[in-house]
Amino acid sequence: MGPEEPQPHVPMCSLLNHHFSHLATKFPECKFLLILAGQCVPNYPVSHLPTLFIYDSGCILNSLIGEKACGGRNVLEDELKWMLAQSGAFVIDSYEALYQEGTPITTPRSEQEDYSDDQSDHYDNQGTEV
Repeated sequence: MGPEEPQPHVPMCSLLNHHFSHLATKFPECKFLLILAGQCVPNYPVSHLPTLFIYDSGCILNSLIGEKACGGRNVLEDELKWMLAQSGAFVIDSYEALYQEGTPITTPRSEQEDYSDDQSDHYDNQGTEV
């Protein structure tokens, strides 16, 4: 195994590495780096893997730590792309282009219409009235 390959005992790291290899060709302005956790931080907990740090100009924009934060064990490439775009890793011109036809899409809050003057009930993203 070469030094650039993820450790085989962390399947999600291998999945993300696969997705990143495709995303790197689609977003050449973005650098995707792989660092083996044990070589970077001795005794780094496996439960924190995968760990993603999103930087811009030397400043950290976001961190995603653990499987759940990184989209779960079956995260799709488009879902990962969406999470990275929301974190500021790159800009996507068309949100609809992220998903194949028939897959639901979430509109970023900044693009949603403001209904704050509306007297209707308000719900959070889990359907609970707030």
